[in-house]
Amino acid sequence: MSKFDEFFLGHYGERWSALFNELQKDDQKVLREVFPEGKKWDLEPFTNISHCYYPTTDLDYTKEENQEGLRSFYYMDPGSIMAAKLLDVQPGDTVLDMCSAPGGKGLVLCEALQGEGHIDLNEPSRNRRDRLKNVIRQHVPEKFRGVVSVRGQDGLNFGMKSPDTYDRILVDAPCSGERHLIHSPAELEKWSPKRSKRLAARQYGLLTSALLALKSGGTLIYSTCSISPLENDGVLEKLKSKKGELFDFVDLSGEFISMADKTEFGRLFLPDTSGYGPLFISKIRKN
Repeated sequence: MSKFDEFFLGHYGERWSALFNELQKDDQKVLREVFPEGKKWDLEPFTNISHCYYPTTDLDYTKEENQEGLRSFYYMDPGSIMAAKLLDVQPGDTVLDMCSAPGGKGLVLCEALQGEGHIDLNEPSRNRRDRLKNVIRQHVPEKFRGVVSVRGQDGLNFGMKSPDTYDRILVDAPCSGERHLIHSPAELEKWSPKRSKRLAARQYGLLTSALLALKSGGTLIYSTCSISPLENDGVLEKLKSKKGELFDFVDLSGEFISMADKTEFGRLFLPDTSGYGPLFISKIRKN
């Protein structure tokens, strides 16, 4: 048995076999209409999330353009859409998307602002940042772009350089991404718990930086696409033990959220039960 199987079998038990089989399949995504204009689409609506549709093989709707010549749709995992929506961004908010590329969640946040307030879409990698800028050019109407800035800062620096600045922060942290790892036998063979622990240390740094950059009373969403407890509840357990006096966890509820597994500090969408993910979500409110 590989180290990978041994580790996750230890955590998921008898469920691991079914979960592993689902992770080997292509992930399930929906077409999300960006900045919807009220047009009627010949597509089957996706239940529980507005302006989302099941993909079709008849036509590539990702290339469909609106009246401004912008792309009308963006492919997303439903769990990722919920992660951005649960931040509950309002027009006029100052928002940070700390690890923004490839850009789907950032589009959800930009849309919620409706041209009022400000949003920093941050991506340290130059190549990924260039792709992020392209997503903005392709999808965000000109009248809403004035509130959008694309930054290339190390997320660890926000807490020090921009303390008490943001009303809402999304930390969709870089993670193990086991679903993609499974499709690379060479990488899977090299996997060890140390890999997950190293990433968890980085994730904790990003999360503490975000907490410092958040205004009092502000809201933060922490999310990953990892199935590792070290990178999900483990990171939040450490944050609670070291900085628990600064924040409270916010309970996540709703019909679609109920499809996700409830964990100690959040919710985890897993494909063997919800059909989507993996996507872990936890919500924090700063005191």
